[in-house]
Amino acid sequence: QSAASEKALADEVATAFKIRPNLTATDSPNALYGTAMLGHYGVPGAAAATTDKGYPMNGFVGVIFVTWGPNATQQIAFNNNGRQFTRGASGAWNGVDGPWTAWNEIYCQANKPTPEDVGALPVGGTAVAATKLATARKIAGVAFDGTKDIGLNADNVGAFPAKGGTVGSDGVSTPYLAVTGRDWMTKNGNYASGNDYQTNWTRINGRSESDAMVDVYHYESTGHYHSLNFHVFGGGNEGYFNHRNDGTFFCTGAVIGAAATANEHAVNLAQLNAAVARRALLAGSTVQTFDVAQATSWGHAVRLDQFQSGSNGNGAWVKLPNGPQWCRQNLSLPANTTTTWTFPAGFSGTPALFISTFNGELKAWFNGASGSGANIYNASNSAVNVNLLAIW
Repeated sequence: QSAASEKALADEVATAFKIRPNLTATDSPNALYGTAMLGHYGVPGAAAATTDKGYPMNGFVGVIFVTWGPNATQQIAFNNNGRQFTRGASGAWNGVDGPWTAWNEIYCQANKPTPEDVGALPVGGTAVAATKLATARKIAGVAFDGTKDIGLNADNVGAFPAKGGTVGSDGVSTPYLAVTGRDWMTKNGNYASGNDYQTNWTRINGRSESDAMVDVYHYESTGHYHSLNFHVFGGGNEGYFNHRNDGTFFCTGAVIGAAATANEHAVNLAQLNAAVARRALLAGSTVQTFDVAQATSWGHAVRLDQFQSGSNGNGAWVKLPNGPQWCRQNLSLPANTTTTWTFPAGFSGTPALFISTFNGELKAWFNGASGSGANIYNASNSAVNVNLLAIW
């Protein structure tokens, strides 16, 4: 073995990370510096290991690792209770014991940070900013800064006082309740006759009390029904609208609802056309009256939700009231092949089927159908695009 290789091996051994002898009571970790000191040092004596001697805590028992980085020596200390510390050389080596940075303890399960350590609130703590608003605000005109409760009254929110009092210049009185100086809203007394009872009612007046008004009240026919009633009057005409607790709705002698009879028309053409005429007059348009085939029962009325439509990957579909339905789809039929069209919405039976072509000669026909779909055979030697229609 050459002298050069022996020297290289000696240098490597000298600077290797080693298991070093345990530190004694007189030793200090402050003296462990440089490549010659790299290694693992045990610290068995708790009484001798103090912060005055350079240990991270009094009574330290554990190990200290001395490592060497590109800039300086670093020490890592592991206490036997799980706490961990680290520090490094902070300047040019004085030849004896430093200088070193302060020991920094690593947060872990054995050393959890306190709220003060990380600037957090303790459990049950209250943030300073939560006790008082930085800038006070107003709620319904009353200043509120978060330090105390505030009280609101009727004047703050523009409401009527709970037990009467003055509102504007008209005041609050019974049996008449004046809301504005022109008395456009009044409250009138109740009514009772036999088994019929009518609560106090509110009248909303038009420009002239004798010309236009709306009355709103609750009505009870004992043993029969309760209802919310509206009485609308104007220009010599009037109407009564009655919403009962059994789900029925009466208007000026006509009824719409589950309890309707054959003599109570679902659609009152005269009232419908009168309403249309008024709207047309206001808009300056001519009147086109309605005729609903002289319906004689509420069941004859058609609801908007009875008109249904939709689409999916099998095409588009439309369903009309009372059963009519159609489906349509555009398909490309491969040559000499049977293609199955699944209807986008099923029929109650087999529908009528129609086919037309977009391009090329049509040599295709239906060769089987049901309420859920149909088969189409293309006898041509080339593919063809077709429009399919199914009607019920």
